[in-house]
Amino acid sequence: MQTPFLLKKDVLDIIKNGESSKVEFKEEKVHPESLAGEIVSFANFEGGYVFVGVDDNGNITGCQRKDIEVFVINICRQNIRPPITPIIEKMVLHDVDFESAKTLFLFFLKGFQFFIESPFFFSCIYW
Repeated sequence: MQTPFLLKKDVLDIIKNGESSKVEFKEEKVHPESLAGEIVSFANFEGGYVFVGVDDNGNITGCQRKDIEVFVINICRQNIRPPITPIIEKMVLHDVDFESAKTLFLFFLKGFQFFIESPFFFSCIYW
């Protein structure tokens, strides 16, 4: 977890290996409370990646939602105390024949050792 930026090959390898203590998959219709809980878990431990646009089985479903970055940032600012700012990367993955593409978003979160104000917790604030 040295750098937040990954190559597409690395992303595909991570997805192939499945979820772990540092990797979480979420579909684009993720509930704010669920996402806040995952983000807080990573922030209070060693950090990790949340992939939005991948289902629990590791299938790349893609993310069509235009406001996903704003949605996640709002969760990090409004549902988490103290607020967190994730590093966000948008990645477009093409199939083997380049006939279709799916967009996924990676949210990198540093672990607690990088934050002055920890531990983190989430509150049930809905908008």
